[in-house]
Amino acid sequence: MRPSARRYTQNNEQSQQNFAIVKKRLNVVVIALSIVQLFVSGAIINKAYMAAQEPQTQVKDYFAKEVRRGSIYDTKGVLLATSLKVNSLYADPKMMLDANDAIFKLKKAVPELNVDNLKRKLSNKRRRFVWIKRNLSPKQAYKINSLGIPGLAFKQESFRTYPNGSLAAHVLGYINRNGSGVVGVEKFYDEQLKNGEDIHLTIDATLQSTLRESLANKLLKTNASSAWAIALHPQDGSVLASVSLPDYDANFYNKASAEQWKDRTTSDVFEMGSINKTYTYALGFDKDIINLNSILDATRPIRIGKYRIRDAYPKSKWLSTVDAFKYSSNIAVSRVADELTVEQQKTFFDKLNLLGPLNYDLGTTAAPIAPTDKSWKRLKKMTLSYGYGLATTPLQAVAALSSIGNDGYYVKPKFVKETQTEKTKIVSDETVSKMKRLFSATVEEGTGRRARVKGYLIGGKTGTAEILEKSGEYNKKQNLATFIGFAPLDNPEFIVLVGVNSPQGRLSGGGSAAAPIFREFAKKAFAILNIRPSLYKMQDKGQDILKYNKGQL
Repeated sequence: MRPSARRYTQNNEQSQQNFAIVKKRLNVVVIALSIVQLFVSGAIINKAYMAAQEPQTQVKDYFAKEVRRGSIYDTKGVLLATSLKVNSLYADPKMMLDANDAIFKLKKAVPELNVDNLKRKLSNKRRRFVWIKRNLSPKQAYKINSLGIPGLAFKQESFRTYPNGSLAAHVLGYINRNGSGVVGVEKFYDEQLKNGEDIHLTIDATLQSTLRESLANKLLKTNASSAWAIALHPQDGSVLASVSLPDYDANFYNKASAEQWKDRTTSDVFEMGSINKTYTYALGFDKDIINLNSILDATRPIRIGKYRIRDAYPKSKWLSTVDAFKYSSNIAVSRVADELTVEQQKTFFDKLNLLGPLNYDLGTTAAPIAPTDKSWKRLKKMTLSYGYGLATTPLQAVAALSSIGNDGYYVKPKFVKETQTEKTKIVSDETVSKMKRLFSATVEEGTGRRARVKGYLIGGKTGTAEILEKSGEYNKKQNLATFIGFAPLDNPEFIVLVGVNSPQGRLSGGGSAAAPIFREFAKKAFAILNIRPSLYKMQDKGQDILKYNKGQL
């Protein structure tokens, strides 16, 4: 081969080798660039995807544990509280094209929106979730959806509703915006309700409505500042109705005043007046200090130091036990209390759960105002006998009085059907029989005549107590009128305690302001509970009862 041909061949081989090297390097570069491109593209896509998904993810996390809240029913299955599915509106500020334009359009659909507050929230593009309006009506949701505003979306939430408005509002309570119970059944059974469990109460919606109506009518007529009443089934302590006025609509709890929120049956304490004479006579019978044939000295006021115990309407004579009770003599009952020891009185009140807060299935009552050991002497023992010196909640009082007017057993009150009944024997059957004689005489012949219901034997006791001011002085122009009623007396189906605070006008005592409320309620309750009339003949000594009740002779 010629030298020139050899050089050409060598050069050609060298060029091919160089080209192969360059080609290999180019392939490496291309592959590297492709990898970088894929990585960048993936990051961009992922970022865009996450940006689009972020609001929904936040909402999903926010409601991840949401379970439809359980409903609340009365004793017969009437719906008192339930949760409905509603639409709530939220926004992702970063996805909105024009926040001001969006607000302008939304304001037409939802006039109550706070524009300034909303502008401030939506102008922050770093925020990805802002509530606009929760619990929209179907009409509002339709209007907003029709606007087609970018960055807005709906989320279905549970909305708590109370179909009967103010009915049993204090018992039911309400929930806050986070879905947690604040007071009442909603609070104390919050965990069960959040887990979807239904709660069945002892409250009878019809009796609740009837009691509220009777109480509200009297409240208006007497121009009283407030009123309350509790109806109890004495056999198992079931609260059939519980009313505190003024009340509120549980659907609009945030618009109620502090006075409307207050449940006076459990959070306020009162000196109950002469209905507390029940305790003294029952203890006197139980300790054999008195009997139905006893004669008590009510001829003149009792003077102890600078204090005088007198009667509002003095008889100024010796009175039988029956007459002393039915005419509500402070002097006579003080004579009975004077024969009791302080320890006997204190122990009896303690057994009736009147000296400390009462724990029940919806919480704990307010603490009573009771005498100290140092002050619990002879005079205090007497004033306690007719209702001064001990202030308790109405729930405590109705449970204590129920035990004496029913069968001698103290039964802890309850609002929820599944709560177990707790019973403790307090007084003997003989004492209960004697007390029923006193209760009957009070309604048939004494201060409780306005509680009578034709065809039924009603028992009860009136009370009128001057109101203790913050200054520590009693206001002689303002009083609490009370009445405790048992119906039918021989075997009570319901026991009702009524209180009217500061009734105005001439008829402001327990017999004229509180007893008529019981009568109006009882007349309707007998029909609601299908309790047939009874015919009774009561005599001063013992009882001769001809009974025609519920078809039994």
